[in-house]
Amino acid sequence: MRYPKEVTIAKKSLSERKAEEIAVVDVRAQTPFTDYLVIASATNTRMLTALADYLVSDFSNDGLDVKVEGLPESEWMIVDAGSVVIHLFSESKRKEIDLEGLLSHRAKA
Repeated sequence: MRYPKEVTIAKKSLSERKAEEIAVVDVRAQTPFTDYLVIASATNTRMLTALADYLVSDFSNDGLDVKVEGLPESEWMIVDAGSVVIHLFSESKRKEIDLEGLLSHRAKA
């Protein structure tokens, strides 16, 4: 599948920085505010912060502005790149929230 530039930047940035379980979810049919979600896990809160910082830098290097929400202590940070929203979780918070499960359930409803 061919993804928009923002998804490609996010996937490459996260992969290069050793994020775990990187997933891309197409939500165009489910939500009006974004087209794709990129979901990834970090092994600790320091890594969450680093991943968010690298994403901001990589998007900025490509001329794109992004916003970061959340604190590493919450174990869930969001990088909003407009048509792509990146969710960064600790491993335990990702299992607790189960965003992929929520989205797949909604798609079937």
